[in-house]
Amino acid sequence: MQKLRRPLILLLALVLALGSALPAAAYDADKAQTEAERLNTLGLFLGSDLGFELDRSLNRAEAVVMLLRMTGKELDARVDGGEHPFTDVPEWADSYIGYAYEHGLAKGVSDTLFDAAAPAGAQAYVTLMLRALGYDADKAWSDWETLGKEAGLLKSGIDLENFLRGDAVLVSAAALDAKLADGSMSLCDSLIESGAVSGFAVAWADIASGAEVSKDSSLLRILAYVYSGVSEYLTPSSLNATQITKDNMAYYLGVDNLDIVDGYACEPLMMAQAHSVCLVQLADGEDVEAAKKAIAENVNPRKWICVGVEPENVLVGNIGNLVLLVMDNDHAAGIMANFEKLPGSIDGISVVQGTAVETRSYDGKSVERFAEKLAELREKYFAGAEPVCAVIPDKSWYVREGFSGSLDHERMMSDLAGSLDSSTELVDLGVLLDAESYLLTDPHWRQDSLEPVVAALGGALGFEVDWDEFEAQSVEGFLGSYSRTIDGLKPETLVYLTSRYTESASVSIYGEDEPSAVYILEKLAGSDPYSMFLSGLSPITVVNSPEAQAGRRLIVFTDSFGASIAPLLLEAYSEVTLIVLRFAPSSVLGDYVDFAGADVLYLYSAEIVNTSSVLK
Repeated sequence: MQKLRRPLILLLALVLALGSALPAAAYDADKAQTEAERLNTLGLFLGSDLGFELDRSLNRAEAVVMLLRMTGKELDARVDGGEHPFTDVPEWADSYIGYAYEHGLAKGVSDTLFDAAAPAGAQAYVTLMLRALGYDADKAWSDWETLGKEAGLLKSGIDLENFLRGDAVLVSAAALDAKLADGSMSLCDSLIESGAVSGFAVAWADIASGAEVSKDSSLLRILAYVYSGVSEYLTPSSLNATQITKDNMAYYLGVDNLDIVDGYACEPLMMAQAHSVCLVQLADGEDVEAAKKAIAENVNPRKWICVGVEPENVLVGNIGNLVLLVMDNDHAAGIMANFEKLPGSIDGISVVQGTAVETRSYDGKSVERFAEKLAELREKYFAGAEPVCAVIPDKSWYVREGFSGSLDHERMMSDLAGSLDSSTELVDLGVLLDAESYLLTDPHWRQDSLEPVVAALGGALGFEVDWDEFEAQSVEGFLGSYSRTIDGLKPETLVYLTSRYTESASVSIYGEDEPSAVYILEKLAGSDPYSMFLSGLSPITVVNSPEAQAGRRLIVFTDSFGASIAPLLLEAYSEVTLIVLRFAPSSVLGDYVDFAGADVLYLYSAEIVNTSSVLK
């Protein structure tokens, strides 16, 4: 058994003086939290029942655990453990300390004491991470700060004097991305190669940290992306990503004769759960449509023990030669929708009858969950009210005769009518709009086409708006969000409507100190030009209209479509509050919104109704 040389043993036995009152943390708290979540996704930093506890010292026992995790030895330590003579090691760390002791990685401060609770300072921890990278023990200890900087472990935002768990997280994250001492690969790649960390978990953590993704990204990164925001129960810890080969292709795809460049299947670790997501890249020359048809006709949606997926929840889609198979009774449409919206996925967007539309797959389960969410909101916050619900048809519905991927608005309205509670009035907007009611280069509706919509909502909520009050303002050269993925879309004219009500109104945005205006034209030059309406999405936006005569208040649960219709309601309401449940958890709304006496409107695009799991 290889023994470490004495300087490192002395290092690990080093005990720093304990202090009862530590100064405030000086590390970069936001970055440390982000990196802690990333390491947590990889199983490298687990925290405790109190959370990540970034503001306290890292103790000696925790430092040893981190060393074993960052060298891929945690599983060995948990399974094999080891014997040690120390009487002060907490139960949770017993196998780790035993393994480290037997393998010459740790020594106590005496024959019977390890001093597990004593802080491990910056020098000790940086040295451990250098050792994880393969640096010589003596050199790592004596030149820890110089080597730490050269290896990229000591970046800005780390406090070497008052070294806390938050600082240790930042050092660990940097070590993960750093090259091994021999320069052969990064520590992260080494852990993937050894099987200590899965490539799928790394891809998931990258996506969660804001990494860019496109149709040209690795298949594992695309797979992680399609799961984004779909379900809190579908995570790297509950899923296993398996490479698809000729030997297992029939099991995952139902066919064994596809010529693929690469492919992965994600299925649950617990095989009693009916869920499978497979992504393959077909080789050049393969017939994509024929491959999709073969998969759809031959895959087995009842291959699991005692459970299966209903036929309508087996979806097959493609972006170029990337083919995605989804089988899941609850989340199939949401996963496929994420795939179709993959940045750069121009095959998920089509130009039909001169307007850009997205391919959608109807999800009846999501519509049911949407109705349940509305009932939950009413019961919790405005049980005595009679809210109004209106669904904005997807633009694709109006070009359905020339587009097979349209989202079925009639079916959605029928399903909603059967699912909403009797106190909620459902307003059908489908007959009030057409393809020309929407922008050509963007998914949103045109504000100047909303007169019949405002009238219908007024009839349901009991208000009237004088359309003659509005004056049309034009912006030439508008290019919406679809122009970022489809080349050749021609600029169009954007029309917005002003009135004495919009001119006098003020907009309060959650998190912003200063009120804003109804229309922010500077936003037109940004990445989301439609955010010129009320500055785009915010968890809670309140529009105050001092010119309104009625003195009424309206609360609108909505998405980005609501930002362009709210300015048209300021004659009827002195206060319009827009709540975006993608960002504002419904459980805490009572702390920020007064529902008493207000009219309530649910106004959502069909896309959100069809992917309602995004509503918190």
